Amino acid sequence: MKKFNLVAAGGTFDRFHRGHKDFLNFALKQGKEIIIGLTTDYYIKKNAEKNGIEPYRKRKQYLDGFIEEIKAKEKTKIIAINDLFGPTLKKNLPIDAIVVSENSLKGAEIINMARVKNNQPPLKILMKLMVKGEDGIVISSKRIRNGEINRNGRPYVNHKWLFSKLILPDTLRDFLKKPMGTLYKNGIFNEKKIDFSRIVTVGDFVTKSFNDKSLEQKISVVDYLVNRENRFSSFKELGFKGDEEVIEVSNSAGCLTSALFKSVSEILNLVNSNKRLILKVNGEEDLSVLPFLLLAPIGFVIFYGQPGFGIVKIEVTEENKEIAYNIVSSFIFT
Repeated sequence: MKKFNLVAAGGTFDRFHRGHKDFLNFALKQGKEIIIGLTTDYYIKKNAEKNGIEPYRKRKQYLDGFIEEIKAKEKTKIIAINDLFGPTLKKNLPIDAIVVSENSLKGAEIINMARVKNNQPPLKILMKLMVKGEDGIVISSKRIRNGEINRNGRPYVNHKWLFSKLILPDTLRDFLKKPMGTLYKNGIFNEKKIDFSRIVTVGDFVTKSFNDKSLEQKISVVDYLVNRENRFSSFKELGFKGDEEVIEVSNSAGCLTSALFKSVSEILNLVNSNKRLILKVNGEEDLSVLPFLLLAPIGFVIFYGQPGFGIVKIEVTEENKEIAYNIVSSFIFT
């Protein structure tokens, strides 16, 4: 038997994930009908910390799809909300209870205080614990936007990779010789509308090309080699000013070392600093595109050199992270 006639729930439901599904399934079991308040783009713009959230149309599309999938369309109504309260203060709407997570419990308490002042009975608060990912940490839209996990809660970096040396198998060499993204032939790059604070250049040729044009990319990965031959001996020769923050790491040719993964993570944690950042690889940086794809937040863009082709641009998206995850999963553990 359903405990309540009408239950309210709300949220942003960005990057609709396993935790959202679990939350809504719980809410649907509590009442005969459910109202889901979905935050509008206007509401999100008022919250600066929520940058990078998908537009309302896309979030509603995922929400509609899930409601359709679980055959709950007849008992569910989705409404747009521009504030915390949504429909919960309407006197002609007989809401009995509100479903919240640990993160939104305080909001429900504020709603109830407003209802009491409005001569309305407080809502029964039903709290649903948040779902944890494979790493034991709660699945959240923010973690997905930060590039840490996918929508099922699986980390993009396997914990074992941080304690192993991964060797590129021969079966992948031909595949990685092909551009993974948009190719700029002959290294000609002329995009103007781009946020260079979220750009990573991998390779000395690409990095010098950007520096020569004063493009001010945030992160550069270099090894002083071009086509595996020594071409440079200083950052100044690559066009750097000398005030950049540098992290050095050793990485053998055809390998991904645990140290490289850790250094990529370390340098990405510094992106909000005022300085430009350089990852100097002692050895070869050719494969470092992969750990950057796996570890960088959604929305970053990586440019790398493709011998014989030009410069390749690859965006850090959920889809490209999955591709990189599958590639690295095929490496040989040592």
